[in-house]
Amino acid sequence: FGPAFTSIGTQVYSMPEDPLTAQCKVVDQLQSGQIYVLVTRGEYCCAVFGELFATAVQKRGGEGVLLDGYARDLKALKKMKFPLFYKGRDPRTSKGRCEINECQVPVTLGGVTIHPGDYIFGDLDGVVVIPKDSVDEILEDSFLTVEKENSVREKLQDGVSLQEFIPQSGQFKVPVFIKISGYRSPRANRSCSVLALLNVWDSPEFLICSILCKSLRAENLQKNI
Repeated sequence: FGPAFTSIGTQVYSMPEDPLTAQCKVVDQLQSGQIYVLVTRGEYCCAVFGELFATAVQKRGGEGVLLDGYARDLKALKKMKFPLFYKGRDPRTSKGRCEINECQVPVTLGGVTIHPGDYIFGDLDGVVVIPKDSVDEILEDSFLTVEKENSVREKLQDGVSLQEFIPQSGQFKVPVFIKISGYRSPRANRSCSVLALLNVWDSPEFLICSILCKSLRAENLQKNI
């Protein structure tokens, strides 16, 4: 969970004079607490993230990576317990195939526009993009939803019937503000967009905001165990 540091990688068709130099300059700008968001232009023809760059992100205090592209060194990344959401895997390096040379600009991932500083939340259930100017309100509403769900759970554990909580509409009487396209705050005309990507990191330690994710749940997430 943290603000987005956005970047763009573009497919290339020849080996540059200094491969990976531009990507190193981009990653070196990452600040502590940020989420590195990388979107690729062109075909998914190689891995654009791996163990060495993960080590650099981790040592700079980055909270994780949201990757619209392929990754590699997955065994090492799991050993590092590195929080990475990615689209697929490929053993090929990005040298001569993709150059990452733009950063801190709006990017689009899965139809969702992510601005620098928008908040990214992700765990085993999925990834949510929260507009930076409404993050406090959305978090407040989310925790209220969790409190009401906790109340329902306690009553169900006491043997109360589900029918007391689900009217004919088929919805819970508590406000679970989930849509297939994302989360919408009941008090703000803003929504959080849900992204479905692969998650390489399966560890309870990543659930630092798990209480929030009960009300920000992505559907149909593919997970790499």
